[in-house]
Amino acid sequence: MPLEQGQKDPYETSSIIHDDRTLLELRVKQLRHPRAHARQPLARTVHQVGNVVELGRANGELRVGSTLHGGRIPPREQRLYGALVEHRLRQDGATFRIAHKRVDLVNSEGELDGLAVLL
Repeated sequence: MPLEQGQKDPYETSSIIHDDRTLLELRVKQLRHPRAHARQPLARTVHQVGNVVELGRANGELRVGSTLHGGRIPPREQRLYGALVEHRLRQDGATFRIAHKRVDLVNSEGELDGLAVLL
Protein backbone atom coordinates (compact mmCIF):
# COMPACT_ATOMS: atom_id res chain seq x y z
CA MET A 1 0.00 0.00 0.00
CA PRO A 2 2.13 2.90 -1.29
CA LEU A 3 2.18 6.24 0.50
CA GLU A 4 2.74 8.24 -2.70
CA GLN A 5 0.74 8.08 -5.92
CA GLY A 6 2.72 6.38 -8.71
CA GLN A 7 5.30 4.86 -6.36
CA LYS A 8 7.72 2.71 -8.36
CA ASP A 9 9.91 1.06 -5.71
CA PRO A 10 8.67 0.31 -2.17
CA TYR A 11 12.26 -0.01 -0.95
CA GLU A 12 13.19 3.56 -1.91
CA THR A 13 9.94 5.26 -0.83
CA SER A 14 7.85 5.03 2.33
CA SER A 15 4.73 2.86 2.26
CA ILE A 16 1.63 2.76 4.44
CA ILE A 17 1.94 -1.04 4.46
CA HIS A 18 4.54 -3.21 2.69
CA ASP A 19 4.24 -6.69 4.19
CA ASP A 20 5.73 -9.95 3.04
CA ARG A 21 4.16 -13.34 3.80
CA THR A 22 5.73 -13.53 7.27
CA LEU A 23 4.40 -10.12 8.33
CA LEU A 24 0.92 -10.91 7.00
CA GLU A 25 0.87 -14.13 9.05
CA LEU A 26 2.02 -12.16 12.12
CA ARG A 27 -0.83 -9.63 11.66
CA VAL A 28 -3.37 -12.45 11.59
CA LYS A 29 -1.81 -14.11 14.65
CA GLN A 30 -1.88 -10.84 16.60
CA LEU A 31 -5.48 -10.14 15.61
CA ARG A 32 -6.59 -13.59 16.79
CA HIS A 33 -4.68 -13.44 20.08
CA PRO A 34 -7.08 -13.55 23.07
CA ARG A 35 -5.31 -10.59 24.71
CA ALA A 36 -5.54 -8.27 21.69
CA HIS A 37 -7.61 -5.83 23.76
CA ALA A 38 -6.83 -2.85 21.50
CA ARG A 39 -8.71 -4.65 18.72
CA GLN A 40 -11.85 -5.27 20.81
CA PRO A 41 -14.50 -5.07 19.70
CA LEU A 42 -13.36 -6.12 16.25
CA ALA A 43 -13.97 -3.63 13.47
CA ARG A 44 -16.54 -4.69 10.91
CA THR A 45 -15.59 -4.26 7.26
CA VAL A 46 -17.21 -4.37 3.85
CA HIS A 47 -15.52 -4.46 0.44
CA GLN A 48 -17.01 -3.72 -2.97
CA VAL A 49 -14.83 -4.67 -5.93
CA GLY A 50 -15.64 -3.39 -9.42
CA ASN A 51 -14.26 -2.69 -12.88
CA VAL A 52 -12.16 -5.86 -12.98
CA VAL A 53 -9.98 -5.87 -16.12
CA GLU A 54 -7.12 -7.95 -17.43
CA LEU A 55 -3.97 -5.82 -17.66
CA GLY A 56 -1.80 -8.38 -19.41
CA ARG A 57 0.29 -11.49 -18.97
CA ALA A 58 4.01 -11.75 -18.28
CA ASN A 59 6.37 -14.30 -16.72
CA GLY A 60 3.57 -16.85 -16.29
CA GLU A 61 1.43 -14.39 -14.33
CA LEU A 62 -1.91 -12.77 -15.11
CA ARG A 63 -2.14 -9.07 -14.12
CA VAL A 64 -5.63 -7.92 -13.11
CA GLY A 65 -6.75 -4.42 -12.14
CA SER A 66 -9.87 -3.39 -10.21
CA THR A 67 -11.42 -0.64 -8.14
CA LEU A 68 -12.18 -1.09 -4.47
CA HIS A 69 -14.46 0.69 -2.05
CA GLY A 70 -13.80 -0.41 1.50
CA GLY A 71 -15.62 0.49 4.66
CA ARG A 72 -14.45 -0.02 8.23
CA ILE A 73 -16.77 0.47 11.14
CA PRO A 74 -14.78 0.61 14.39
CA PRO A 75 -16.46 1.35 17.71
CA ARG A 76 -16.36 5.14 17.31
CA GLU A 77 -16.88 6.16 13.69
CA GLN A 78 -17.16 4.89 10.14
CA ARG A 79 -14.25 5.15 7.68
CA LEU A 80 -14.50 4.80 3.90
CA TYR A 81 -11.62 4.15 1.53
CA GLY A 82 -11.34 4.15 -2.25
CA ALA A 83 -8.50 2.38 -4.03
CA LEU A 84 -7.13 1.09 -7.29
CA VAL A 85 -5.92 -2.50 -6.91
CA GLU A 86 -3.58 -4.63 -8.98
CA HIS A 87 -3.19 -8.39 -8.53
CA ARG A 88 -0.57 -10.62 -10.10
CA LEU A 89 -2.04 -14.12 -10.26
CA ARG A 90 -0.25 -17.44 -10.87
CA GLN A 91 -2.14 -20.40 -12.24
CA ASP A 92 -2.30 -23.37 -9.88
CA GLY A 93 -4.10 -26.22 -11.61
CA ALA A 94 -7.64 -25.14 -12.43
CA THR A 95 -7.45 -22.02 -10.22
CA PHE A 96 -5.22 -19.01 -9.52
CA ARG A 97 -3.20 -17.95 -6.47
CA ILE A 98 -2.31 -14.37 -5.57
CA ALA A 99 1.42 -13.80 -6.13
CA HIS A 100 1.29 -10.06 -5.42
CA LYS A 101 -1.30 -7.47 -4.46
CA ARG A 102 -0.92 -3.69 -4.61
CA VAL A 103 -3.54 -1.34 -3.17
CA ASP A 104 -3.20 2.34 -4.14
CA LEU A 105 -5.48 4.37 -1.87
CA VAL A 106 -7.03 7.35 -3.61
CA ASN A 107 -6.36 9.47 -0.51
CA SER A 108 -3.04 7.87 0.48
CA GLU A 109 -1.48 11.21 1.34
CA GLY A 110 -4.43 12.26 3.52
CA GLU A 111 -5.34 11.47 7.12
CA LEU A 112 -5.63 7.71 7.62
CA ASP A 113 -6.16 7.59 11.40
CA GLY A 114 -4.32 4.38 12.28
CA LEU A 115 -5.34 2.13 9.38
CA ALA A 116 -5.04 -1.32 10.96
CA VAL A 117 -7.46 -3.39 8.85
CA LEU A 118 -6.01 -4.49 5.53
CA LEU A 119 -8.09 -3.75 2.45
